[in-house]
Amino acid sequence: MKPIQTQAAISVPPTGCPLIFPGISDDVKPLNVLKAQTYTYFTLADENKRLYTDDDELKAYGKLGILDPQCVSYYNLYINGILQPESIYQVKKGCLWLRSKDLPLKGTVISLQFILIYF
Repeated sequence: MKPIQTQAAISVPPTGCPLIFPGISDDVKPLNVLKAQTYTYFTLADENKRLYTDDDELKAYGKLGILDPQCVSYYNLYINGILQPESIYQVKKGCLWLRSKDLPLKGTVISLQFILIYF
């Protein structure tokens, strides 16, 4: 009787598929691994407020304020945990400005995540 071969037992990708996960091997060494660091500014929305500054930061979660966007690799804004498009906000050192027509409800969590990648 021939053994049944399952997907987990196959060690090579199907024909025409690139090998994107090398499996477990001591021969594979990561290439060009970059160091990265993140920092997240947290605040709570206030009624009809568009401008948030370093002073609005929830100090229990961070004390660096709003970083200079020219000094980070990229940044993301989350309102109530939802990633926001860049068209609805503007970031400058120490300042977050919401440009959208609709503003978050009072008490909604606003998170501005900064990612620094070191080359």
